[in-house]
Amino acid sequence: ILLSLLLGGFLSFFIVKRLERNIRRNAKQLLSVSSNPQFDYIEFQKIASESWLNQKRPEMMLANLPWGYFMINALGVIVDINDNGLTMLGLNRSQIIGTHIQKWSPKTMMHVRVLENKSVITEEIPFLLPSGEEKRYYIYSFPMLLSSGEEGAMTWLLDRIDRFNAQKIIEESTVKIGNILESISEAFFALDQDWRFTYLNQAAENVLFGRSKEDLIGKSIWIECSNSICSKHYTEYHRVMSERTAACFETPYANNGTWVEVRAYPSGEGISVFVRDITERKWVEKTTQQLAAIVETSEDAIISMTPDGKINSWNQGARKLYGYSAEEAIGKLFLVIIPNPLRDKMREIFWKLIHGQVYEDNHTARIRKDGSTIYVSIKYSLIRDATGNIVEISSIHRDITERIQYEEALAKERELLMVTLNSLTEGVIATDSQDRIFLMNEAARNLTGYSQSEAINQPLDKILYIIDDKTSEPIQRITIQSVSQNQEMPQNQILVTRNLNEVSISIHSSPIKSSNAASCTIIGVVTVFQDISEKQKTEQELFKADKLESLGILAGGIAHDFNNLLAAILSNIQLAQMKYSRNEDIKKYLQESVESTYRASDLTRQLLTFSRGGAPVKKAASLAELIRDTAEFALRGSKVKAICQIAETLWPVEVDTGQISQVIYNMVINAKQAMPKGGIVKINAENISNDANERFSSGNYIRIIVKDQGVGISKENLSKIFDPFFTTKKEGSGLGLSTSYSIIKRHDGYLEVESEVGLGTTFLIYLPALSQTVIASEIENEIAVAGEKLKILLMDDEEIILTSVAEMLEIYGHQTISARDGGKAIEIYRQALEEGNPFDVVIMDLTVPGGMGGQEAISHLRDIDPTIKAVVSSGYANDPIISNYEQFGFCGVVTKPYKFDELIKVLNQVVQSKPLPLKLDL
Repeated sequence: ILLSLLLGGFLSFFIVKRLERNIRRNAKQLLSVSSNPQFDYIEFQKIASESWLNQKRPEMMLANLPWGYFMINALGVIVDINDNGLTMLGLNRSQIIGTHIQKWSPKTMMHVRVLENKSVITEEIPFLLPSGEEKRYYIYSFPMLLSSGEEGAMTWLLDRIDRFNAQKIIEESTVKIGNILESISEAFFALDQDWRFTYLNQAAENVLFGRSKEDLIGKSIWIECSNSICSKHYTEYHRVMSERTAACFETPYANNGTWVEVRAYPSGEGISVFVRDITERKWVEKTTQQLAAIVETSEDAIISMTPDGKINSWNQGARKLYGYSAEEAIGKLFLVIIPNPLRDKMREIFWKLIHGQVYEDNHTARIRKDGSTIYVSIKYSLIRDATGNIVEISSIHRDITERIQYEEALAKERELLMVTLNSLTEGVIATDSQDRIFLMNEAARNLTGYSQSEAINQPLDKILYIIDDKTSEPIQRITIQSVSQNQEMPQNQILVTRNLNEVSISIHSSPIKSSNAASCTIIGVVTVFQDISEKQKTEQELFKADKLESLGILAGGIAHDFNNLLAAILSNIQLAQMKYSRNEDIKKYLQESVESTYRASDLTRQLLTFSRGGAPVKKAASLAELIRDTAEFALRGSKVKAICQIAETLWPVEVDTGQISQVIYNMVINAKQAMPKGGIVKINAENISNDANERFSSGNYIRIIVKDQGVGISKENLSKIFDPFFTTKKEGSGLGLSTSYSIIKRHDGYLEVESEVGLGTTFLIYLPALSQTVIASEIENEIAVAGEKLKILLMDDEEIILTSVAEMLEIYGHQTISARDGGKAIEIYRQALEEGNPFDVVIMDLTVPGGMGGQEAISHLRDIDPTIKAVVSSGYANDPIISNYEQFGFCGVVTKPYKFDELIKVLNQVVQSKPLPLKLDL
């Protein structure tokens, strides 16, 4: 019975211990642990203080047990007793605490026996009550460490009457212990000395091993659980078993990321083990360590303050930034780093913070320990406890001193840049990677009509709206993509301003590249444009002046050639008259007069081509014949000879033939003037292909090389020769080469010069080639005239032309009716149509001084007869209608003076009749 009583008492004692430590054992094993002479009461109190049972002290819990107990030190002095013990002895705490045990039980020596022998004693001893009465109690006394750390003994008291109820109490306690062990979340198991399971609670079954107790009881832990038990378990369990000391360790479990805390205790049978899952705690610890390391090693200063403004934490970044060590800063008011002028403002900010308002300061000043001022950005955050109260204010300080200094320097540079840009006459617009404007100078604002605020962050093509001068189509090629791909901008661009005015501009775009030389990324585009309206007018005037000068140079040679031709015509006609009076054959003289007239016509046609000016009227053409004719034309009457070497398959070009003829003419004239004693001018024309570079855009070109054997040009003058009015010659105005340069640029070409003094000069002309084939020249075919007789209406203001052409047509059987102007021609045509005898063809002069010409008359005639077949005739070879007659309603064209076979050829094409051979018999 006594043993049962003692068992129950110690089971109750260890219920408290295991509950407080979240570690549970069954009744039998608890008894074994409690009987261990090395039982640690200090450990008991430590564990109990961590209890989840209302955080009560162990003494408070022991006080509620159904038996009395008291504790004595090595001298036999009573140091503690529970309420039941006081009741059983009839004493209060002040009467017994600090008294010797022999005061109440004079004959007992249990403290000596327990401590000296390190053994447990059980016996019945008498106790003296305050009333003088003696009462006997059964005791169970065992050695233990007291809370003071010294050796002592714990003694349990049991009334003789209560011992008969002890078995029942023990049984009830055992059931309670079992229920508790099964209900706790911590895993508990017991092993015997052969490492076999003797007990497992439900948590050990389900969580720790995943097997039932029936499956594990009596089996070795090392065999059954080898996959989940690591070497740390093996080492510590064996140490507990051999040294009979408790062990506590933390270790990973089952290689699944789980961490457990293991507490192993020796018992009479073997060891008892409690396992608690601490994965979450480990994660919190790891996270906390990581965060602490991040905070401590952060380059930014991370500072926390208490609600009363004292610095509570100070990391390494704060030490570097402000110069104070953590020992110097912690505990001081945060105002230590605030400049005096900002302290009142900072107090206001701090008041807002402690009242829950989040604050962020992107730019403020602070004071370092050495007194220097730095600029920082600060972000504050509030730290609250579980109840929501603010317990700390954390702040992250980032040094922005260099950034502020850089921004200030950048602002000065930007101001200087804007002053510079605003002084330019050219408009400058810079766009970002999204083609949106971020910079615009004053000239750009004036040209576009948009203010800075209206243009910033707008798409470029909205502010800089450009159209093609020819097609009026919008040009949207100024993008980061087009510039990065080196796409060429079309010429003849027109800027449409905000007020819808149209301004002729020149424009150039270049990429803005990042400062990182390795990546060389294009991050934007800078576009420079300029109003060239006045420049175009000046160029036109220069062009005209150059024409006049060139015509003056030509006057002598042309007059000489015309006089020769007129002399030949006059002499042949006079000879024909003389021979005719003698009834001799005059065919030879008339034929020579006709040929001389044709040569005069060619000379006139070349002069008209040369005189054409203004904006280029481009059309596809081959330059082979133009180069030869122009060179021959320029060198008439001179001592200089031209040698032309032109590729047989010279690519066609799209040019204004008159303007290109003038360029060739200027080059040849320049060569002629460089060789006053005569010489040779070599002219080559060839096909080349160029890759894109600083000089050229990629593509196919024809290159024309004009090389003389003259005196050459000095280096100091070579860079000036294309400047207007620059010349080293006594004669001339210096406009020829500048005009030539302007013409080539308007044709998207390039004009270069190479020269050495004494060795001559070489001009190189590059013109973009076309891909399609252009017929270089007309092939002379045998002329044929319509087989059937035609009714022809002939309109011209010159009577001699009407008469001669009509007679020539009538010789071959055609019927002709003449009219002196367009009005008369319309009347005659309408009448013939109404009479049912319409005309087959109408030949009309383009221009009739003081009357209706062919251009106006054809529109009326087409209203009368939409199927009319009309041929236009004019002496103005450079009139646009001559080049594009079909657009004006004509079916064919002949240019005065024309050969009769040319007229027949045109008539043949117009009436689309089967041609018949015809040879003129003059």
